[in-house]
Amino acid sequence: VLELSQTYKQLQRQLHPDKFSQADDDEKDVSEEWSALVNDGYKVLQKPLPRALYLLELVGFPLEEGSIDIDPEFLGEVMELNEEVAEAGANEIKLLAEDVKTKLYEYVDFVEVLFANGEFEKAREQVAHMKYYANVLDKIFEKETEFGMY
Repeated sequence: VLELSQTYKQLQRQLHPDKFSQADDDEKDVSEEWSALVNDGYKVLQKPLPRALYLLELVGFPLEEGSIDIDPEFLGEVMELNEEVAEAGANEIKLLAEDVKTKLYEYVDFVEVLFANGEFEKAREQVAHMKYYANVLDKIFEKETEFGMY
């Protein structure tokens, strides 16, 4: 991610529309278009879940709705976790947030290994699991906001 950030900054220095303020309209338009593409790409690649989803598409294993059978036991765990989040107070929500973040970090590490080994189908399954945990984390953030924790 550090290399990504450095590349992004380098590209923005080269392409930013302010650098083309004296250029003709065509060059300005191209600069704006490319700068926007760099921004969009950076946003996708910066965060683990969107990056994994993008990489799955690149290697021909896109994660599409209904394309993976999710283990019922896993779904049960996620349902239970969602219920815990819904019923949690401020102290419990902090603990749940840490647990879910830890789980997501574990998925990121595992998916990275799967990609490196060319195990794209397994990576797709794990990324599907990541999506469930990311949704739980979003609900936790909503609860934290309700509790004034931000």
